[in-house]
Order: sequence, then C-alpha cells, then structure tokens
Amino acid sequence: MQISLSAQRSLGAAARPCGARPCAAALAVRRPRAAARPQQRRCRGPEPPAATPDAARAGAPAPAAAIPEPLVEEIMNPHPVLLKAGMPIKEAVHTMLDADISGAPVVDDSGNLVGVLTEKDLIWKGAGAPEDHFVIPPVFIGFAEATIWLRDNKAFEAEAHKILARTVSEAMAKGTIISVAPSTPMSEAARLMLHNDINLLPVTEGARVVGVLTRHDVLRGLYASQSPFL
Repeated sequence: MQISLSAQRSLGAAARPCGARPCAAALAVRRPRAAARPQQRRCRGPEPPAATPDAARAGAPAPAAAIPEPLVEEIMNPHPVLLKAGMPIKEAVHTMLDADISGAPVVDDSGNLVGVLTEKDLIWKGAGAPEDHFVIPPVFIGFAEATIWLRDNKAFEAEAHKILARTVSEAMAKGTIISVAPSTPMSEAARLMLHNDINLLPVTEGARVVGVLTRHDVLRGLYASQSPFL
C-alpha cells in the first residue's frame, strides 16, 4: 500500500504534539543541510623589518642647518668715504664729522690705497703738545746700578708731526697698511682688529679700495649669522 506525500505530511503533523519542534530526521528530510564553507585565511603579507637606530634617526626631523660664517664682502660697507692724500686736514675733519665716521681710507689720485686716517691721528691736535716719552733701561756702571733717563725722540717727533700736520698724508698713520680682501672670513678680520687695536679695515682688490669694514659691521655680522657666542 502506497501513501502519497501529502498523506505522509498529514500523519507526521498529527503524530507531533502542537508546538513541538520537528525532529532532526524530519529537518534533514525537509531541508538538506548546506555544505560548510571553507574557512578563508587572511593574507597578512610579510612582516615589516624592525626599525634600526639609523632608520629612527632618519625619520626624526633634521636639525636646523647652521648659518655659515659670513665673508667680509657680505657685511662691509661697499660705498666708503675716501679721503685724498693731499686733502687739507680741516676738510678731512669736516668730511668725517659730516659722515659720522671715525676714520677713512686714504687714496692717491689713481684711487689706490696709501693709508688710513682715524680720529686717533687727529686727536693730537686737541692735545696741543706731544707727550714726554722716556725709557728707563738699567745701566750698570762699575759695582753700582744707575738708572739713566733717555728720551724717545722718535715717538716725540711723530706726535709733534701729527700736531703740526696740514694735510691728510702728513697726519695719517705711517707704516704697514693693514687691509683685507672681500673673500676674507669675518673671524679673521675680527682677529686683525683685535691684534692691531684698530677700528677700521680697508677692503681691497689689488690696491683699489672696494669697501670698508668696521667693528660695528662685525657685530652686525655676528647677530645676522646667529653666532652661538651671542
């Protein structure tokens, strides 16, 4: 005797109490179980290399680059006041006061450097008389030590000459002229000023004056270059 599919369902519903859940076998017949999905593994890729000290330093912000030391040509006055060697002293003093400078290079008719005139050379006119220059060397005569005062006539005459000078060439400092080239480092120029006790350095190319460097210019260069000594 064959029972139809609809009759089988009716008998199964009648045999199961109301509210009861169907058995596992019935569920297997009614709803075939879906095949399990294979688990997919996440591809993580290769592990990044461990950071080395060099790499860590490379990633850090670079320190600010130090400003290089300026050269004389970067801080000098490229338009200096120049005095002619044959200029009268009174005119030279007026020029220096009008420009508010303490000194100036002295040039000849060709524009070549021949000296430097500063306030120190002119202040002797305010003194009105040379200083008394004496040297006191110990002199031994027999068994007794005697001190003899000797006058330094050379220094005396030089000061008297400055007092009586009527032109720039007569009043300016004589001897070796200290100058620097435009490419001279600022620190070297500063050492020249200190060692020679001067406030002004002519800047020359060959014998031609192309600028002037003063102590004030060096201070400006120190500040502008953010010197660690300030």
